[in-house]
Amino acid sequence: TTEIYTLSLHDALPIWPVFMIDASPGLRSVAIVAAMWRSDGLPHLEVVAHSPGSTWAPGRAAELLKHRPLGWVLDPTGPAGALLPELAGVGIQPTLMTPREMGQACEAFGAAVENRAIRHLDEPVLRKALAGAGRRDVGDGLWIWSRRKSDVDICPLVGATGAFWGLSTVEPEPLPPAAPVNASTGDRAVSETNALATAGF
Repeated sequence: TTEIYTLSLHDALPIWPVFMIDASPGLRSVAIVAAMWRSDGLPHLEVVAHSPGSTWAPGRAAELLKHRPLGWVLDPTGPAGALLPELAGVGIQPTLMTPREMGQACEAFGAAVENRAIRHLDEPVLRKALAGAGRRDVGDGLWIWSRRKSDVDICPLVGATGAFWGLSTVEPEPLPPAAPVNASTGDRAVSETNALATAGF
C-alpha cells in the first residue's frame, strides 16, 4: 500500500513553500510535493502527500493553503491536468509548466542532485521513484522523466522536480531568524527546522 506523507514537523512553522501536484496515468495516484528554502540557503523537498486515487487531492491542497504558499505548479500536459477544474474550485490556480520548462526543470534538478545541492527527509517513496525513473529526450539537449519508461510510480519525483523549479521562479519571503548561539559553549541551538533534511540524495 502507498503511505500518506504529511507536513508533520512543519505544520506550525512559517515555511512559505511552493507546491507541485502530479499524478500517475489514469489518476491512479497523486503526489503533492513541497519545496522551500532552508535557513542555510539550500532548497528542501518534502513529499507532503502521496496516496492512491485522486478524489482526496483537491481537499488536501485546500488544507495546505494555511502554509501561505508562494505558489503552486502543475504540468497540464500530464495526468494531473485533469485536476485543474477541481483545484480551481478550491481557489488554487497553479502555474502551468510548458514542455520546455519541464525539460529545463529536469536538467536543473538532475544537476542539483549530482552536486548534492538539495536536501530532503530521506523519504523511501522519493528514493524509489528516483531509482526506477526513466528519461526521454525532448530536443535541444533537454530531457524529461518518462512514465512509460519507468517501472515505478514517479509522480513524487515529477512533483519534486516541478516544485524545485517553481521555487526558483518566485520571490522568496524573509526566512525565520537562525537558531540562537549558546554564549557559553558556542553551540547553535537545535530546532525542528535546522535539524531537518540533513541528507542529500
